[in-house]
Amino acid sequence: MKITALIDNYNYAHFISDAIESVLNQIYPPHEIIVVDDGSTDHSVSLVREKYGDKVRLITSENRGQLHCIKLGVEAACGDYIAFLDADDMWQDNHLETFIACQQQHPDVSFFIGNCHLIGAREGTWYPHKNEIDYGLSTLAGMTREWIGAPTCALMIKRELLSFLSTLPDAIFREWPTRADDALIYGGSIAGGYKYRLIEPTACWRIHNANNSHAIKKDSEHKKYMMKSACACLRQS
Repeated sequence: MKITALIDNYNYAHFISDAIESVLNQIYPPHEIIVVDDGSTDHSVSLVREKYGDKVRLITSENRGQLHCIKLGVEAACGDYIAFLDADDMWQDNHLETFIACQQQHPDVSFFIGNCHLIGAREGTWYPHKNEIDYGLSTLAGMTREWIGAPTCALMIKRELLSFLSTLPDAIFREWPTRADDALIYGGSIAGGYKYRLIEPTACWRIHNANNSHAIKKDSEHKKYMMKSACACLRQS
């Protein structure tokens, strides 16, 4: 089974080497590593080119947001599954190995939900529960806006399930430039993903002041608007 490691980046030159090295150090190596840069204005692009060369497939884009980066990466990928990683996060060396072992036990699953250590400004385990969860088909969860997922760095999704990304209207990329994990989680449910939650934390989610999901505070009405817009666009695709 081929896995594409997909890293999205925007102005994280001070973190991206840690992310790439964590992928290169996997016990179960990915078939390919794709880095999609979202129009960075720091030295991210030159760093990746000079330090990693042909070890990484680099795609550059104008600044259109995290979700657009993921769309470009998925369209370019040739793996059977896409394992996602933001450039400021990392994987433990058993991250992909853990997913592969689960996939072999549950071959019908198309959407694997991993677990994370919190590092940086916060520490702990993101989902501190004891038992794995077989959610089964999750279409209804998407329609009811139930959030069954994890931060981007802990998701592995079957590539064919992500075909909905190529059909999304431009509006969703304008309205939802960050929190791509939400679009993947709701879109994957609406597309009929079979979801399964693992408990062992094998990803490291870095919490810092530049996190879009932590540093940007939005009022409740704006959050409701964003969610309604994203779900409407996904249903139309």
